[in-house]
Amino acid sequence: MTVKADWLDVTYRPDNTPEYAVLKVVQIAQAEALTTDGTAAVWRLNRGTLRIEYRKQYARFSASGAFLDGLRAAGQFEQYLSALSEAPHNVSRLD
Repeated sequence: MTVKADWLDVTYRPDNTPEYAVLKVVQIAQAEALTTDGTAAVWRLNRGTLRIEYRKQYARFSASGAFLDGLRAAGQFEQYLSALSEAPHNVSRLD
């Protein structure tokens, strides 16, 4: 039996995130950039989304289950998890 997450949120201090490493993986997986407004960026892959959001006290990297499936299909899921772990973090949502 394989267990898959429907959602994964990881939070960081806003001045210490692995954004560049994560975006490198996202680009290798050929995700489509949807929007960037200065406080958040949204990427789409396999009908799922990754939202990178910056707030005053935290930064959140929020990936849907479909986005995570897209990373798996592209062979980039483990690299994504590795990139997320490059800075001190909290797993704030895992469904």
